[in-house]
Amino acid sequence: MSSQSARILVVAHRTAATQALYNAVRDRAKHGPCEFTLLVPRAYWDGDTDEAAVTLELALPFLDRAARGHVEGIVGPIDPLDGIGELHRLEPFDEVILSTLPVHLSRWLRRDLPHRITRAFGLPVHVVTASNERHRDRERDAAHRREGHPDLESAVRGALPMNMHAHDDEPRRRLPMAAVRAARRARTRQ
Repeated sequence: MSSQSARILVVAHRTAATQALYNAVRDRAKHGPCEFTLLVPRAYWDGDTDEAAVTLELALPFLDRAARGHVEGIVGPIDPLDGIGELHRLEPFDEVILSTLPVHLSRWLRRDLPHRITRAFGLPVHVVTASNERHRDRERDAAHRREGHPDLESAVRGALPMNMHAHDDEPRRRLPMAAVRAARRARTRQ
């Protein structure tokens, strides 16, 4: 991209492949040339697993379509503020899109992460809050099928045991490697 492109840091974990974030990235890309980087912090409850890498693998093709270009992906440290700081020191960003769970579930919002990012780095932060309503998920999936895009959530669900879904509120579950393989197959088909 050109040197005049806005550098946008997208920070997300469990909401990295939600329709709300897709819409935010798509809308920002329409406003002018942008370079997007997705930072997925490791899970605080289990920082040694591949969960963040699986999330990244599933979200990147989804966000590539939203950005109408390539989105860089990085797995970061457990504390998102540390990850933002490390990346911002290497190559400064112009703004941050922070994707969170709904307010009543979001640890990042309880920790006042949007304001902490602004205070620490002077960056504008756009907060995108995922919906917890299942009918919106079904509408998103139907829209993706109409556009010919793979349904990422169904790919994950197909790789998980029936009693374990990626959107469950219990945070200590690990995604199996089958989810990674499903994401790779979906990416290869494109």
